[in-house]
Amino acid sequence: MKAVSKGNGFAALVTVILVLIVIGQATASDWSSFCYEDWHLTAIAKRLTEVSGASVSFKSVLILPIQEANAFVSEDGSIIVTEGLLEQLDDSDQMAFVLAHELVHFLKGHPRDRESNPTRLDRIRTELERGIGGTIVGTALEWIFKALSSYYSREREREADEEAVRLMALAGFRPTAALTCLKRLEKQSGFLSWFRSHPFVNERLNIVAAQVRKWMTKTTPLADLKRPQTIPTEIFLSLQWHCDPSVPKELSSFWSRSFSQADRLLWSALQDQTSKINAPFVFVRPWQRYRAQLVSLRFVLHQAQSFPLPSLTGWHQWVFKMEWILSDPRSETVLTASQEKLVLSTREGEDLVQALSSHIRSLTVPRLAKFIVQSLLESRPPFLSENNNPDDRRAVFCNPSIQRHYPLHLAGWKEKE
Repeated sequence: MKAVSKGNGFAALVTVILVLIVIGQATASDWSSFCYEDWHLTAIAKRLTEVSGASVSFKSVLILPIQEANAFVSEDGSIIVTEGLLEQLDDSDQMAFVLAHELVHFLKGHPRDRESNPTRLDRIRTELERGIGGTIVGTALEWIFKALSSYYSREREREADEEAVRLMALAGFRPTAALTCLKRLEKQSGFLSWFRSHPFVNERLNIVAAQVRKWMTKTTPLADLKRPQTIPTEIFLSLQWHCDPSVPKELSSFWSRSFSQADRLLWSALQDQTSKINAPFVFVRPWQRYRAQLVSLRFVLHQAQSFPLPSLTGWHQWVFKMEWILSDPRSETVLTASQEKLVLSTREGEDLVQALSSHIRSLTVPRLAKFIVQSLLESRPPFLSENNNPDDRRAVFCNPSIQRHYPLHLAGWKEKE
């Protein structure tokens, strides 16, 4: 299963470079050094393996943290999926199709063919060398080239699509999700046909649609995929950045640009905080939100001022007054709120965005992470004592009317008009 994220041919090439470097040569242990395992996707894949009747040992699902969309299965039975692909999907049913498709390749021992067209090989090498910019050389470069030069035949891909829908139905997943998944990835498939890695999208849609009609009425109840007791409660933090209309537009622009990477930094800071105190919860990545408890953080900039420092010629002081509001969207309950102030001094001519970004990275983000974790520990919302089935919330996250109250993505900065 391959789908290329939006962008030009270079971005598409990077996708394949990153996820296919050592296909046929890497083992699961090699990938585990820069991937992470997900218990729920592994449980789904194991369920799919059980209904297949195969005796082959399945290992785990490993997630590669890059934004380009791709997936493949290693020789020892580990499925490797990128975050970029998972973020395009809504629920475990759609993810089950991706996993089932790759699993079929493994269970049936589908061989990969080598590209033999000289023109196509030259193009692959040219694009490869241009794309990596000399950062990878020698043996590793040749491994990448060999990976890019291999593909599954269309017959194998047709077989994987057909069998994937059957396995989904037998395992209790909605077969219609396979069509939804393909239509989602269709918009990202500009480079697929060139690599001949999969049949054309329309052909795949027709194959899957026929299988959905066949298996729609034969779907069995979904097996219990509850979160193991060893896994802490999973929380997805929805960030909403807002700016008061009274803040000058120029200053709100400086602030928003300085916070452009704050969401990624905050997630890492939250992991540090929870691991230090062995918290009874863990914060998940955006693609895992479909099974997590929602917590909303509203970050409001109320006031921004600047004035010269009389004691220091050429220096200015900046004062940003803000409010942090942590709430439980399900119960529409505010868990806690805090008034905060950020004070920053800059020399005349100094880049304010760079100075503010540095301050936010080193001081504000760690402080914000501590505030969130401590607030959850002190308020003890009901969901921290629950051990919910991730799929019990599937209907909630797929319901557009509820999604309006459950922001699933980072809300954009709302500047003054």
